[in-house]
Amino acid sequence: MKAGLCFLLVCLLAGSAAAARELHATNPCAGKKDGTILPSAGCSPTYYQCWRGKPVSPNPKCAAGTVFNPKATPAGCSYVGAVGTTGCNCAAAFKGEQAVACTICQKNQTAGIFPLYNKPWPRYVECSTQGAFVMPCNTGLKFNPKTKNCQ
Repeated sequence: MKAGLCFLLVCLLAGSAAAARELHATNPCAGKKDGTILPSAGCSPTYYQCWRGKPVSPNPKCAAGTVFNPKATPAGCSYVGAVGTTGCNCAAAFKGEQAVACTICQKNQTAGIFPLYNKPWPRYVECSTQGAFVMPCNTGLKFNPKTKNCQ
């Protein structure tokens, strides 16, 4: 009898844990404070805004060409490749040097300036929570990857 009751108790506990996981999977706002903003997926323009433990409906959406970025201040939307965005396909979003800049910022996930290429070049990358930007040096100067300055 005791073994049967213990088995039943274990099954109930396992079932309630599975139900809690399923509820969280279908409701990302379960247990979150009002006003919490959560990404709906990796590199996506949609996000969840929580109110009374449930997502606001319909889900808010970033403007065309931008994605949700939890590191943007305040949390909101930024360009693909910004510090805080992850899982974006830079090559699909951009071409040429802008695709390289996007990849550099997603890899580093740090705001700052970085060489576009690991050699002196007339442009460099500026990474921020708003985007990955290819910046020019003044005429005749090249960005030095060692000093992180245009010289």
